[in-house]
Amino acid sequence: MSGRWPPRGPGRAGETPPDPWDQMAALAKTVGDLSGAVRRMVPVVLASRLVQLDSSGQAAGTDRVPFQALAITSFSANTLTVAAAPPGAGAPGPGPGVSQIPPRGFRVINAAANAWSVYGGNPGDLICVEEFGQPLPPAASITSKVQLTSIAASTAIYGKATSPAALATIAALPQLPAGTYDVQWTVGLGGTTGAGDADNFQLVVPGWASSPFGSINSSTSGQFQPQPTVRVVLAAAGVISVQAIGIGTVGAVYRAQITATPAGGS
Repeated sequence: MSGRWPPRGPGRAGETPPDPWDQMAALAKTVGDLSGAVRRMVPVVLASRLVQLDSSGQAAGTDRVPFQALAITSFSANTLTVAAAPPGAGAPGPGPGVSQIPPRGFRVINAAANAWSVYGGNPGDLICVEEFGQPLPPAASITSKVQLTSIAASTAIYGKATSPAALATIAALPQLPAGTYDVQWTVGLGGTTGAGDADNFQLVVPGWASSPFGSINSSTSGQFQPQPTVRVVLAAAGVISVQAIGIGTVGAVYRAQITATPAGGS
């Protein structure tokens, strides 16, 4: 074929049209292999979200951009089944793109899809789902007896309390060594709530006489609202926690998740 690009289309009657594979080979010879460049254009992190399991103990998500890997942190006391597939009537059996997450465990699943589904939890359980545009190295699971997860030097915990008293602890990280941390925290309400439950959480840091970090959250049941990330300096080892500020409504379920990550250069 000639070196002209793009090649001419069918010409006079009887001429053989150019072969598409030959055209692609000529393009590759001219500009090189583009597959690596295309992969580098895909964002490494596609999405990260805190998800509440529904009344059937299930959750699902669909994205326009296919993911190549999932990393899921479970705060459920149950063993969960996760599938890189749209939701079905029940948990799938063993097969490609299917894995299990131990109670309060963590799992990396390398599977290409644009939908995921989770089964086997209790209604209201929380999971953190992260989607990646590239495959990830597998990570060890957390055993069922561990109440917190340590992922990439981060420490996370989830807790809840029903009808909490004023200054009751909702969730508390284990004792952290002295240092600088970026703290992410999310709060939510369930059960029977009232107006007094709005903005009624606070992040508590050891060494501070009072917390300047009150929550911004509505009193609507079933909502989870991330709070601004806070950089915290611990002069000595201590426990970071989330408390109720005032008395919670009778029947209201207060929920909180805290993640502390050592700050770079600390």
